[in-house]
Amino acid sequence: MRPLKKTPRVVGIPINKTAAISLGRGVKDSLLKNKVNSEERNRRLKICHSCEHFSAPRCTLCGCFMNFKTTLASSQCPVGKWSLAMSELAIDHSGESETKE
Repeated sequence: MRPLKKTPRVVGIPINKTAAISLGRGVKDSLLKNKVNSEERNRRLKICHSCEHFSAPRCTLCGCFMNFKTTLASSQCPVGKWSLAMSELAIDHSGESETKE
């Protein structure tokens, strides 16, 4: 793992190029309903819940709400514990979210 630099934050969200790119991907996934299946979401959440950077309900590094971020197909962990490089089978192409928030 590479060390992360301290960046300015607004409402707990880092203000940098990486955060902007991630936010853009998240918006696109949300609009297109590009989600992972419940099995992949649960796998990601389990990893987050055991992470030292998780402070329910958010990641202290990226500032994201993990119950939502873990559903998005193109999202990834800021330190690489889970990534968008996954099996095509994990993507839910039905257009319906499997999460109940």
